[in-house]
Amino acid sequence: MVIKHSKSTENDFFEDTENSSSKDVQLSSSIASSSSTENLSKQFQKIKPELKFLESETDPNCVYIGKKKSVLKQYGDIGNALIGKVAEEDQKNKLVYLDGLNPHVIFLDGARGTGKSYVLGVIAEQLSKNNLYIGQIVVDPVGVFWSMKFPNKEKKEISILQEWGLKPEGVKNLKVFVPFGLSQNVSKETFDDYFSMSPSMLTVDDWCLTFGIDRFSPSGLLLEKTIDYVKKGYTVGGTQEKKDVKSITGKGNNYTLEDIIFCLQNASDFLDQKKGYKPDSIRALSSRFDAAKSWGIFSDSGTPLSKLSREGQLTVLDTSLLEENITALVIGILARRILSARKMLAREEAIKKLSKKEMDAEELLEIEIPPTWLYIDEAHTLIPAGNLQTPASSALIEYVKQGRRPGCSLVFATQQPSAINTKVLSQVDILISHKLIFNDDIHAIQKRMPAIIPNEYKDPNFIKTLPFATALVGDRSEETSRAFILRVAPRASQHEGRDMETIRDIKKLSNSQVLNIAYKLIYEKLEKNGSLKLSVAQDILDVVNSKYKTNVLFEDVLEKLLANDVVLIKNVLSFKTQNSVKNIDSQNVDAEETFEEPLDNKEEIVQHVLLKENIKYCLPLRINNYEIQNIAKASISKGLFFQSKEKIKDIVLKYRLIYKISYNLYLDNDQFKRMTCYIDSVTGEFIHFLGIHFKESKGFPLISEFSDKDLDILYLLKSPQPISVLEKKLNLSESDIIASIDLFKSKNILVVSQKNKVNYFKVNEDVFDIPFDAQHKLLMTLDGLPLKKENVADVEQIVFDINKIKELLIKLWGDIEFVSFEEIYWPLWNIFLINKSNNEKVIVIDGV
Repeated sequence: MVIKHSKSTENDFFEDTENSSSKDVQLSSSIASSSSTENLSKQFQKIKPELKFLESETDPNCVYIGKKKSVLKQYGDIGNALIGKVAEEDQKNKLVYLDGLNPHVIFLDGARGTGKSYVLGVIAEQLSKNNLYIGQIVVDPVGVFWSMKFPNKEKKEISILQEWGLKPEGVKNLKVFVPFGLSQNVSKETFDDYFSMSPSMLTVDDWCLTFGIDRFSPSGLLLEKTIDYVKKGYTVGGTQEKKDVKSITGKGNNYTLEDIIFCLQNASDFLDQKKGYKPDSIRALSSRFDAAKSWGIFSDSGTPLSKLSREGQLTVLDTSLLEENITALVIGILARRILSARKMLAREEAIKKLSKKEMDAEELLEIEIPPTWLYIDEAHTLIPAGNLQTPASSALIEYVKQGRRPGCSLVFATQQPSAINTKVLSQVDILISHKLIFNDDIHAIQKRMPAIIPNEYKDPNFIKTLPFATALVGDRSEETSRAFILRVAPRASQHEGRDMETIRDIKKLSNSQVLNIAYKLIYEKLEKNGSLKLSVAQDILDVVNSKYKTNVLFEDVLEKLLANDVVLIKNVLSFKTQNSVKNIDSQNVDAEETFEEPLDNKEEIVQHVLLKENIKYCLPLRINNYEIQNIAKASISKGLFFQSKEKIKDIVLKYRLIYKISYNLYLDNDQFKRMTCYIDSVTGEFIHFLGIHFKESKGFPLISEFSDKDLDILYLLKSPQPISVLEKKLNLSESDIIASIDLFKSKNILVVSQKNKVNYFKVNEDVFDIPFDAQHKLLMTLDGLPLKKENVADVEQIVFDINKIKELLIKLWGDIEFVSFEEIYWPLWNIFLINKSNNEKVIVIDGV
């Protein structure tokens, strides 16, 4: 699509007229300086060779890079991306379109903040509007491209958009994916779906590069053999009967991390020390695979490729929460899958023409993808120069070498052109270079520029002084005569990748507002640490005063603290009642809130505390009495959890005590880790928060009936185990294990299955599911929830007191050091129902 050519403006896009006008651009020692691309172009009015492009047949003001004459003749002005205007006197202000119909390898470079990521977004958003027959995937390691779904809101750019004949608009077909296991750490407004992959997609080389293991070291060879065993089958434990992985997992080659770990821990070859596999090596490798569970990218099946690469869809894979080597792994697997799918699809289409063969569902989901454009930022970390390898290196090299015929395009950007693998650079057909600082980088792009560079542009000082969002562009196409200067088009969508400005508008607040802000910050830090040096509190106030240009006195802040259950002893602030939870609902307290007035003396403070003895710290009640009545009535009419013949007798708000227990977990080298857990005083179960609702463990009080031996067996039975393996791992007799298994059966917490006439035992997690690990990631999920002071009048009867809970925790986790026990109250609506026979029942609904 070609837009109408609009009248050029004296203001170059992105040029900061307030700042850049004072910064002269030294083009060369013999050429006068200039601060804009407008003046820059006038310095070179007779550059040779003459600048020529492939021009539109319908509009001479529109020129193309990367496009063939035959393609233009056949398809006309469709499927292109407007990327900017010519910024030279020769063909000045002609609109430059990037070909989107053929596959390309496009290289963007530039120092930080020069506009390379911006241009990457320009290409992606333009093709999302003008070429609906391709799939696009942007791998986002910084977490900024999600904003493309929103229109550009920058005032300066909005006016420039109008001058270009464009308007602010978000990308309507944008879909943002975040890692499957890390979605709880991302704001729901910034993503649409999850992505994951199956461990079976990884090769042995992938695992070695990701884990940092030498491919041919003992650990690398053990890893290779493990993967081979998982695929082909292996002998389990001490038995001599071969177990096929398919018969164990039922998944064939689509194996999981658990399958790999199970093989490492149970394959008879690995347990046989005569074979040469050290137990330490097996444990170390098992630990690595166990740690891989926390990466958040693995699931049993993985996201189908057809969900990521889809016609007319701009996909953003947000990898900003992943470590650098994990992002490289994701990109490497993705590039390999795209290339394989496109090559297979071309072959399948040929076969269908000859034999009418139809693809099955699995093939359809994985290989039925359109020609795909893959975008990668910060590419120097993924395909480094020299002999360095990452999990993405070999896959991307093959992608650019073989991708042209099957329709695979790559757009990659970096700050360091000299740090990019030359095997990838050799395949570049369009190079867009912004301002660079270091000579090594400048020489690297000059060496790889796929077009003639005029002598005037070869001086390193020229590249070093290019204005923002202005680039030297080279096109391998014969229709483009030489490299030229491009002024980048404005983004229609919002770009969140801007540098943070150090100049800001200071919000004017009164002294009383700043007093409340400082009080809140100090109080929250005091809650977190339990105590706080007076000097630290004073430092906090100094920073707040500096930020808002006020002069609040520390005496006023201290007075406010002392009036709210805080005491000062020997220059240290602490709470009067250390065993009660102190927290502030940060979502409901702001600078405008009016706190109660400080009390004048100690007698008033004591009286104030006595009046508030029923005030407790609670999870905030979000469902009020009116709402719960409507919920109950609607549920009765719909027959959800009430029966139609039942009536509401009463609705009562009760509070349940939740213990917040802080403890130190001692690690190696006498170090310890501070942890917290939350336990329900009525059910005795661990409680955690899953982002939407609360969930409790199952069977924690039961462990009082189990011995240490029983708990050791239960820990191993998280995965299916035969008695022979339990004997070997725990050094127990068969009779001891059978006695424990019989006990578990009596509690209905065991599942028994048979494979090849061998009984396998596993804990039934629907009945018994407790955190054996004192560092389990779900234990602290209530830490982030806000708390509010409420008058707690009706508290449910406590079933498990804190002493009983301590006994259970010590039995489960052993050597932990308790630090504090605090009380939090959970609001629960109790709905009392009665039927025609006067039989009553109670339904309990979470009030949070």
